[in-house]
Amino acid sequence: MGEVYLELEAITPVFISGADPKNIENEGIRPPSIRGLLRWWYRSLAGGMVNTAGQLLENENKIFGSTKVKSPIKVISKTTDRPKKIEQSLFRSYPNYLLFSIKLQNDKKERLQYYDKGSKFQVILQSEKDEELKIAAGAMWMLIYLGGIGARNRRGFGCLKVTDFKQTGIELPFNFINNASNINNLKQYMEGSLREIYSLYKKQLNYNGTYNNINNYCILNSSKLTLYKEENDLNRLFDDFKNVYKNFRNSERNRNRNNLKFLGLPIKNLSGERFASPLTFGVIELSNRKYAGRIIRFYSSTKEDKPEERNKLKALLERLRFEGEVDVNIPKVN
Repeated sequence: MGEVYLELEAITPVFISGADPKNIENEGIRPPSIRGLLRWWYRSLAGGMVNTAGQLLENENKIFGSTKVKSPIKVISKTTDRPKKIEQSLFRSYPNYLLFSIKLQNDKKERLQYYDKGSKFQVILQSEKDEELKIAAGAMWMLIYLGGIGARNRRGFGCLKVTDFKQTGIELPFNFINNASNINNLKQYMEGSLREIYSLYKKQLNYNGTYNNINNYCILNSSKLTLYKEENDLNRLFDDFKNVYKNFRNSERNRNRNNLKFLGLPIKNLSGERFASPLTFGVIELSNRKYAGRIIRFYSSTKEDKPEERNKLKALLERLRFEGEVDVNIPKVN
């Protein structure tokens, strides 16, 4: 049996729920939650290599299972750390602007605990099928380096780093350990890892060389990935993101208030249903204990599968600028 073992550490606070959403106890990251996130990241990459949503689901189920087919991937999660009670000091340490929903839930006693930064978790992926395990490991890499876990993971919370990585009975073409000491090194590491993961997915999907795109979904090939602003102080990185994003939102309110729906904002009296946010902000820790910001703009994430809607979204997100952004090239699938 092949096995991928990861020791993870929270870079930023993790807001997850357990069997009791108010009290996590020490459940850690529940395997069903990990499996759901792995599915999401699988779709974000594979969605650019298939012709239909049905074909995408069929290939996804081969890896992660369905009500009719058992998954060949076993997910194990452990932790010995215990969650903390949410105190008001949390909202003084991080911008309330980015944590507003957590504060509302806490005020209503709907969410009382969280895992603080520095909390440690172990995640193990096992399978008798090597190729399927490699695909799941690729999704796990994307979850760690392109995303996060729990509530507010699109606004910088629930970010993880890998402190130890072991592979048994399998050889992955990419490394989970990030040794980059600056943004340029990190760019090279991420581009190299993505190239290897893309190659694995092309093989699994029997990709024929034609670029496709399941629109109105977050697809990596229809996105822009950037890094910006090395910081010694994590809080300054959050403050910078909050200030840039808040100013951008205010300027868009004056330009065309109805465009705010594209950002996933809970704004009243907007025409039409609001969208899931196509903008994700995250944090990656460098080897010298500095932090780098990570931005993904998902240009394909719209409610309606219409070119004009996608064009509006892209134009909107292109107006959001962070000083000194460095592009991370996403591999082409054709």
